[in-house]
Amino acid sequence: MEKEIIERLARDEATPHYVLEELVYAGDYELLLVLAKNAGMPSILLKELATLDIEDNGELKRNVALNPNTSYETLDVLAMDENAIVRAAVAAGIYVPVDLLELLSEDKNPVVRFNVADNPRTPYNIKLELWKDTEVLEVLEHFAERLSKSKKD
Repeated sequence: MEKEIIERLARDEATPHYVLEELVYAGDYELLLVLAKNAGMPSILLKELATLDIEDNGELKRNVALNPNTSYETLDVLAMDENAIVRAAVAAGIYVPVDLLELLSEDKNPVVRFNVADNPRTPYNIKLELWKDTEVLEVLEHFAERLSKSKKD
């Protein structure tokens, strides 16, 4: 019961910031994932989540990157993360600044570049170049194939 209440507080955008801060420092990994998705999280706490020294497969940082309250400073750090899942999340974010999209358009990972091409904030000239990229087109074909299979099932 107590765990359910804590998770409810972690999800609630109206939870006071001081309570969210307590949850960040007292929470387990699963709770941190919930907190990172909370659109009411202050940017300073999102930065804290993004820089926690914990074993993470990229999911926590991905959630931070997709949160609308994540600051430019934190997005800038996440855009340079070694994990492509994190960089792809930054590229997919609807609040990511154009200069970071420009940077990520040259990423070595084709999924990151695909997300840049698919982002509505990406300037047309960059989209045009990315849609000529054969690796980006392969990612598109892969997603289209998976979508087609899921519709048949």
